[in-house]
Amino acid sequence: MVAHGEEMPLAQLAEATSLAPSTAHRLLTTLVDLGFVQQDTSRRYCPGHRLLGLVSAAEQRVAALRAAALPHMTELAKACGETAHLTILDGPEVVFVDQVLGPGTIRMEVKVGTRMDAHVTAAGKALLAWQSEAYVGSLLDTGLQRFTPQTITQPDDVRRELAQVRRRGWATESEEHEPGAACVAAPILGATGPPVASLSISGPTSRLRPREMASLGTRIREAADGVARSLESSPPPQPDAAARLISAAGDGAHTGGRIRSDNGRARSR
Repeated sequence: MVAHGEEMPLAQLAEATSLAPSTAHRLLTTLVDLGFVQQDTSRRYCPGHRLLGLVSAAEQRVAALRAAALPHMTELAKACGETAHLTILDGPEVVFVDQVLGPGTIRMEVKVGTRMDAHVTAAGKALLAWQSEAYVGSLLDTGLQRFTPQTITQPDDVRRELAQVRRRGWATESEEHEPGAACVAAPILGATGPPVASLSISGPTSRLRPREMASLGTRIREAADGVARSLESSPPPQPDAAARLISAAGDGAHTGGRIRSDNGRARSR
């Protein structure tokens, strides 16, 4: 509703969320009672004041994250000569929330707000590697899309890849999402819980070869740890309260919803 920008009828909301109309109506009734959603006289639904408050709080958390990461991203882009990205995990996808473009004329550029499947990006692997087995298992159970011949889709291969990421502290991806593109990423870890976000460098495979990736991995991990230290005075992003309410009210009627995590931190800085 917030993204749509106007009131929406029940049928449209049910279609947008892949819910049965009866399930969507039950959830909306709960959210109306709690003040997260309002229903107008035409029986259309719009965000309530409590939901708008959550959106505002989420925007503030992302703004704080971007402010903490920007100096490190700028330094990385300048030192590496490639584009730096800041991403967060949202279910099975990563969302690009900021970027600093590299200085070259041939460079990787992703529009802020773009979503990509987590399993085909180094940024996504860096975030998934510190999620719980339940989280990763839910993702693997849905089946992973293959984008190129290099895309890793088999569950055992994915788990081995994530274990390697945890051991060394950074992730790589070469032509798994797009031919000719490569990426190296490291998680931004808080004091507890899964990563807050990931920091990455992206560029063409002609410049990001395996040897370059290994040296970049350590540099990016150090930068990500620097962002984490900058965030220590601010609370990390919290789980979406509205999503928790929807999950509780749904009684398991919709199994294709957002994946949740309950694991602790697996790597100390």
